[in-house]
Amino acid sequence: MNFTPEQNDAIYKSGTNIIVSAGAGSGKTAVLSQRVLEKVLNGTHINELLILTFTKAAASEMKDRIRNKIKDKSELKDELNLLGSSYITTFDSFALSVVKKYHYLVNVSSDIEISDESLVVLEEKRIIDSIFEELYSKNNSDFECMISNYCTKNDKVLRENILKIANVVNSKINRFDYLDFIINDYFSDENINKYIEEYKSYISEKKKIIRFEISNLSYYFDSEFVESILDRCDSLLSSDVDDLCKYSKVSLPNAPRNSSEEAKDTKKNV
Repeated sequence: MNFTPEQNDAIYKSGTNIIVSAGAGSGKTAVLSQRVLEKVLNGTHINELLILTFTKAAASEMKDRIRNKIKDKSELKDELNLLGSSYITTFDSFALSVVKKYHYLVNVSSDIEISDESLVVLEEKRIIDSIFEELYSKNNSDFECMISNYCTKNDKVLRENILKIANVVNSKINRFDYLDFIINDYFSDENINKYIEEYKSYISEKKKIIRFEISNLSYYFDSEFVESILDRCDSLLSSDVDDLCKYSKVSLPNAPRNSSEEAKDTKKNV
């Protein structure tokens, strides 16, 4: 296989940390398996390398690629015997093996296993349902206020959103520090006011652009048509930020027949 200069860099560069960023179908597996072969040819045993992938399928493909490359080299035949004990696996599987080996240091059971994703989702749903039912039965005032503010027909969407937020929080290295930052800094009055002012400034600039685009219509259409556009947009352009939601759909009149393509494009800009 012929590799590009960039791929050759990824294969042969050594003595330093490297990061290779490549999209789908760019030959990542071929490059990595060739890099592994070069390492083995230069005296590193295959079971001395740590090769991690995101999926079991990718790990299996990587192992097959490496096996095929090694068996083509007679001088590497002993490496085939080491392939079965080599670390060519998923991030999850390798992490699990480390935790099992040193379980006594992190105070977890040696029987720990990776849960199936679907079982985790079901358990999360069971827990959130249990919490909601308990709060409903206790007539918790804060909970009832939340339901009143964020629910319409039922609380299904609220439950789903809480689980989404929980997944984001749980992905953080220190979720308690993250929550403290969100509550005390991100949602501080000062920060919220800053975002509100930025939003108002953004809306003001958008209104200027719309007015400018409407003024351009006078080069292509008569004043009556331009006035009709202005009338349709007037409520939107004169409204306060809090009232913008009332004008999310503004219907403009069609351009007169026989209008030029340039005129139609100008109206489309509006």
